Amino acid sequence: MMVERRNRAAAGALALLASAGSAIAQVEIGMNYSWWRFDPQKLAECQTRPGMVWQGDWIIDQYHRPDVRETVQAQLHSMRVAGFTGLRTIFAYRRPIGNELTGALLSETGDVSSRDANNVRKFIADISAAGYARLEIVYGFLDRNAIFCKQQEFGDCFDSSRTEENWRFISQITEIAKEAAGLMPLRFDLAGEGCPAQNMRAETIANAGRYLSTIAGRFQAEFGPHQLVSCPDSPRSERAAFLLQQLAQAGISPEFIEIHSYRADPSWIFGALDGANALARQLGATLILGEMPYHSPNPMHTIQMWLIARPESRLREIYEWPLRDPSSRCGMDSGPPFTP
Repeated sequence: MMVERRNRAAAGALALLASAGSAIAQVEIGMNYSWWRFDPQKLAECQTRPGMVWQGDWIIDQYHRPDVRETVQAQLHSMRVAGFTGLRTIFAYRRPIGNELTGALLSETGDVSSRDANNVRKFIADISAAGYARLEIVYGFLDRNAIFCKQQEFGDCFDSSRTEENWRFISQITEIAKEAAGLMPLRFDLAGEGCPAQNMRAETIANAGRYLSTIAGRFQAEFGPHQLVSCPDSPRSERAAFLLQQLAQAGISPEFIEIHSYRADPSWIFGALDGANALARQLGATLILGEMPYHSPNPMHTIQMWLIARPESRLREIYEWPLRDPSSRCGMDSGPPFTP
């Protein structure tokens, strides 16, 4: 029965979008894919230790293991055959302190080790070989390297002197990725959910603005415009609008706008998409919904209704996140291989 319900949900998501006709013709479905396995027993720890659900199961820090690579190659093939056309994957970074099961690539300086470089090279080459139309690489930073590092308030422990360290990691991974991808188009999220909120501390807003403008400016100068900074959920995508104001002050006009939403309320989803779509139209940018719940027919139905009501929308890509129940504290509750 569980398998039947899952199959109906998967078929329903594709059918809902397909039924929107021309409004959906240019929208492709992708998946967030950073973990090669999932242990349901870890769900019991979500209430007290939410991050435990994915510890030890990340792809990129284990890709030198033959069993992991073989498993991932099979999953990549299965998901491509199932209908996914794009993937979004996280490359996290931290200094080598504390827990080493976080999946982050470890360094004291931002330099990528030869083993990690080989892992990145092989993983991206395998994604390309599986026939995906595009890949978005998300850069995530932990601890004091993160602009929203939190002890008491967001951003209160960010060390801005580590900007060069972060840039070294970004630039080296980007070079490796572009070499390995072949003809597969790449896009880079320079700071996953890195859009500041206007109610954050003034110092946090200022630090985030300087950091993002510096990193985005350097990236554009060295690698071109295929970059963005994704934004977490906010009313009418206010955080995306605030980010664009900050980047505009540095003369940066992104070609992509990416928002995330795990909401089920139709009015909220309409508002978030309308806000982001208006920004995309102003800039002539492509709109991406980079994270939404996995196999969630109600939000997908709302997106279908929005697309029908907005036939000239700039939404082109939707990526599911492996979480069916956003009301839980779990970071994920479903494992690969995934289906659209």
